Amino acid sequence: MKKSHYFILFLLFLTPVYYAQILDSTTQKHLLELSAKYPVGMNRDSSEEKNCKVQLWILVQDKKTFATEYMQKTYSYGAVYWFKNGFSISRQTFLSETK
Repeated sequence: MKKSHYFILFLLFLTPVYYAQILDSTTQKHLLELSAKYPVGMNRDSSEEKNCKVQLWILVQDKKTFATEYMQKTYSYGAVYWFKNGFSISRQTFLSETK
């Protein structure tokens, strides 16, 4: 394999890691802000977007640690998606962790 091929492979593997680090620091900042905003315990909030209803469950265990954000997005066409700290999760995981 030519040296240029190794360089291209290096860039392909480096780029996702770099973006993951940016996303991770942004997510951490967001979760700290939620921890400061909401009281200790499980908190619920909801909002409306253009074509979906967003329901939030924010779990704050301690004011000095990251909150855990659970989100359920219900779209007008019937699809429902669940997230934990921005990552997609199953319905069963969502239901068991937000009891």
